[in-house]
Amino acid sequence: MIVQLAGLPGTGKSTLAAALLPRLGPHALMLDKDRIRALLFGPHHVEYRQEQDDLCVALLHQAAAYHLGRHPDGTVILDGRTCSRRYQVADVERLAQQTGHLLRIIECTCAEVTVRQRLTYDTTARTHPAANRDFGLYLRLKATADPIAVPALRLSTDIPIGECIRRALTYLTTDAVHATADAEEPS
Repeated sequence: MIVQLAGLPGTGKSTLAAALLPRLGPHALMLDKDRIRALLFGPHHVEYRQEQDDLCVALLHQAAAYHLGRHPDGTVILDGRTCSRRYQVADVERLAQQTGHLLRIIECTCAEVTVRQRLTYDTTARTHPAANRDFGLYLRLKATADPIAVPALRLSTDIPIGECIRRALTYLTTDAVHATADAEEPS
């Protein structure tokens, strides 16, 4: 299975990905665009541009295909891409089709006050590898975001992480994509 975490900066994608990873079995792998970009380009050559992001995601997709080829029963969690552009969702759909694996998209959302708090903390503490993540970036991406037009779980990360994990695992282990509960429905 391929699990694409989607959502604007500060909405909890990386936190959810890290929490899900140990629960998805021994052949689960998490691939993070921001960490790969930092490793590939180091502190002096990172560019926060679409071309560099797309290159890093293409490399993640190659790694995902390799891993799933060696572990057909495995799961790959893809983190770090907002999927706020239609082509980004189409890219991961192509990966799923090419590998013959099920695709599940989890779109993380939360209140803007939560986003602002998370991004301020990450910037101050330097806990995230992407140094361009701030509230201004969130607002710019939000203003131009395309809605995800394929089945996806829209998950508010304002709720406790344990409940986020429970809802995500229910979505990932359900054969058909159905609404799970309350306002957290697949979009």
